Amino acid sequence: MAKKKKEKDTEVKSGGGSIKFVIILLISILLVGGGVGGGVYFLMKGKQDSGTTTKAVAVVKPAYFDLGEFVVNLTGDRNTNKYLKTSLKVSYDSTNKDLATELTELQPELKSITLEYLQSKKQEDFFAAAQATDAHSLEITKKQLVELLDKKLTKGRFIEVLTQDLIIQ
Repeated sequence: MAKKKKEKDTEVKSGGGSIKFVIILLISILLVGGGVGGGVYFLMKGKQDSGTTTKAVAVVKPAYFDLGEFVVNLTGDRNTNKYLKTSLKVSYDSTNKDLATELTELQPELKSITLEYLQSKKQEDFFAAAQATDAHSLEITKKQLVELLDKKLTKGRFIEVLTQDLIIQ
């Protein structure tokens, strides 16, 4: 009889061990699943939040100020004369009425700054750069011109320079 009791105890112990294993396995699966689910939730929530911040940015309706047409000699090799003919406009925030007034007052100075800037450029400054950055030289030239013109302004800033035509001969 003692032998039967020992066999019964071992069966209960081994059966209890498998139940514990199943419970631990289920808890582990639930924890891993909860962690993955929580991670996906927060990842998706982060993407949705970043999408709403972009929509919250105010859209600026640009107005354009005509700098005029320029014909200049480009710097470079003295044996070959290169000429640039271009028409430029600069854009600014149309809601800034003070800036619009300031631009009409500063028009001769802005044209003079633009003319001097264009005369200091080489032919290569208007074509794709052969550098590791692959930056387009015309875009760099435009950004530099905007920065230069912005120094004269007190009531606002320009957004960008727009070229209507660009002829180099």
